[in-house]
Amino acid sequence: MKKNIILALCCFSLLAFTACSDDYNDATSKHVYGAGEDPYLKANENAHVSDTLKVNISNKVGNFKINIADATAPLVVDLTEAKHAAVFEQQLGMSLDAALQGMDDGSIVFYPINVARNKWVKMEPNAPTGTGWYFNSASQPCAADDADAQVTVSLDKSAKTLTVTPLATARGGVSLATNVGFAKNGPDYDEYVRFSAVYGIEDPTAVTVDYTFSYAGSLDYILPDRVEGGIVTSYRYGENIRDIFNMEWAEFKAALQNGDIEFQLLNPEDGSKLDGGGIDKVYYLNLAGAKVANEQAEDWAVTIRYEEDAVNGDKITIPYNTNLAYGTTGKLKFGFIDTADASKRFVFTVNYYIADLGR
Repeated sequence: MKKNIILALCCFSLLAFTACSDDYNDATSKHVYGAGEDPYLKANENAHVSDTLKVNISNKVGNFKINIADATAPLVVDLTEAKHAAVFEQQLGMSLDAALQGMDDGSIVFYPINVARNKWVKMEPNAPTGTGWYFNSASQPCAADDADAQVTVSLDKSAKTLTVTPLATARGGVSLATNVGFAKNGPDYDEYVRFSAVYGIEDPTAVTVDYTFSYAGSLDYILPDRVEGGIVTSYRYGENIRDIFNMEWAEFKAALQNGDIEFQLLNPEDGSKLDGGGIDKVYYLNLAGAKVANEQAEDWAVTIRYEEDAVNGDKITIPYNTNLAYGTTGKLKFGFIDTADASKRFVFTVNYYIADLGR
């Protein structure tokens, strides 16, 4: 008897658990969303079109790439491409042209999507061109004046394109995904087409590191790529130099020697020039990145010098004051700047920490 009761309870529990579902699509009556409510995004991978682009935020002009502030490297999605247009037919039961026309009479809506919350976002367009929105580094639609705004996504109905454009203030190293979609305007947006773009932003003009000094050595930046038998066997900063200055290593070295490119000490706070010179220039700094007289100065923290090395490759070497206390922090900034066009600049920023290991 006891065994039968347990078996019966188990069967009842199984029936109880399988009789219900968390899927809102299984509900007997679906929720009707009001004007101020953001509808949930119904899962449908067949309605999802994705494009991926890793973009260099320095814009190529002529044969060189210039400063981040002048960057425009858009990703343009042509909606008329067969793979894109077919999704409109499959998911909305209408052509691309009919969907775009539907936006005029309100039968089709076009909105951004908050993937983190799995919701459509009923937000008025705020992109400067076309119909679209600003997105921040968290991949969310945001205000035009959001300090973290990185890209815009815009629809050009005439050209039938979606364009993702990085802003002049976009940061190198940012990776984000933008999501927008077209949906039939009804009690929900369950019939839709969604477009997402995964956008990786790189900045060849800047190298920023957090470094720990923990032994009587130095932080070294070897500049030229290692080339053996005409083949690059170790990539260093050759590509950055080509991107920024349109020069191979030998040309860059010559420009440093004749003064066309200057080896500069920069203000860590705003990047302004503190001093400059050729490859024989040596900078002695305090913890704030300002100049001091020499390594005997009371507040000397680090030194920045250029060292020529025909075997292993020229390098910037940064030794530190081994008498600095454990836990001390400091910062420095230096770079290579074209003396005829200061927008061509290759800048290194170091935030450093003094550790106790090996001292």
